[in-house]
Amino acid sequence: GFAGPEGRLENVVWPHDYLWHQVTVVVNKSGGYWSLYLDGKEVYSYKYDGALPNFAYLELASAQNEPVAVDELSIWNRSLPLSEIKTINLLDQPFNPYTWPEKQQKAKLARYWSFDENEGTSAKDAVASDDMTIDVNQWAIEGRNGSALDVGQNIDLALTDLPVTDVSLSFWWRNSSSPDEGRPNLILKNGDDIIMSLAPTIYNTKYNFNGFEDFLIEYNKSLLPNDNKWH
Repeated sequence: GFAGPEGRLENVVWPHDYLWHQVTVVVNKSGGYWSLYLDGKEVYSYKYDGALPNFAYLELASAQNEPVAVDELSIWNRSLPLSEIKTINLLDQPFNPYTWPEKQQKAKLARYWSFDENEGTSAKDAVASDDMTIDVNQWAIEGRNGSALDVGQNIDLALTDLPVTDVSLSFWWRNSSSPDEGRPNLILKNGDDIIMSLAPTIYNTKYNFNGFEDFLIEYNKSLLPNDNKWH
């Protein structure tokens, strides 16, 4: 710890009001003192003889292994005088003000497959030219509107020049009775790396996001309905 009398700072009254308070510790090696400030006011100061070593390591810990909240930790390259500490406290502003991102533009449909062909080996992309090559037996006659796709076999599709970094993906899903249960697996990849995947099912819906894999369940129950209806 800092140089000073052994024991606790008995004369320092720490607030117990569940509010945020600014604590500042100043070490002045050339002046031979260190000081403690609370909400812009000096509450303790101690002069010492001798030299303090340079600081090269920072540790955050709880003194008694109890929960403690710390926010907006900052280190300055010199000791701050009381006037600057008061100014910082009165301004009550973060040192790195949050910059709001640019307002999102109106969403633009980038790809769309209706799966209404119900024949042949191609599902047309109505927006761009990323048509899916499918097996002729993958058409399911009873779709939500028209026909639908039976994802019984894998369909791999390279998306050409998809002009997005953020993305939203929507589709209609229906659970069916065994053996035609609704268990598709939609995967967005960059090369061989899985960026995001979702496998909706009435049992354990599995997802993967940027390498993290888990299940969407609540109290051991799937979050998806088992009613043979389109959702």
